[in-house]
Amino acid sequence: MTVAEELMATRGVDAVDLNDIRLAAGQRNRSAINYHFGNREGLVQAIRQRHGEPIDEKRNRILDALEANAEITIRALVEAYLTPLTNTMRTRPGRNYVIILRDTTFRIGASSVLSSGMPYLSSMRRLSGHLISVLSGTHAARHVRFRQAALTGGVLLADIAVDVNSGTLTQRQGLLRVPGVIDFVTRALGDDS
Repeated sequence: MTVAEELMATRGVDAVDLNDIRLAAGQRNRSAINYHFGNREGLVQAIRQRHGEPIDEKRNRILDALEANAEITIRALVEAYLTPLTNTMRTRPGRNYVIILRDTTFRIGASSVLSSGMPYLSSMRRLSGHLISVLSGTHAARHVRFRQAALTGGVLLADIAVDVNSGTLTQRQGLLRVPGVIDFVTRALGDDS
């Protein structure tokens, strides 16, 4: 999986050949990926679950604290969304995951991701409920704005991850850009701070 993450993050989830992953992982058995994951989609789901579960736990803890302290604001919710992803970006595998998450979310869309029923997305469903309740506008418009914010925040973090992985930015420089992403997404949603 680690080899797949690296190759998918650098070449693209759909662009990397499964045989290249197998060979880079030192597997001689031609059906190793199919045996363990079924197909490319199964491998991608395993990667998303591997990283998604700890991120979901962290985000749920943040949401628990926000609810307990009645601090449900747009900015607090944007931070709850992006902070666990940002913490993941402190390692190359974490940055690779953020890049893969961007690519796979773009492929199927934010609505499909949230409705997929994956257990490691419980925090995102909670987050969407809170955010939709504090945004202004019609119910449909609030849903659209939430999906736009989720995609935009993920894309901007993935952009930072690509720059750090390529050496264009140091990890520290990349992490210093995250508050700007949080500000941008918060303003796009309607700053309430």
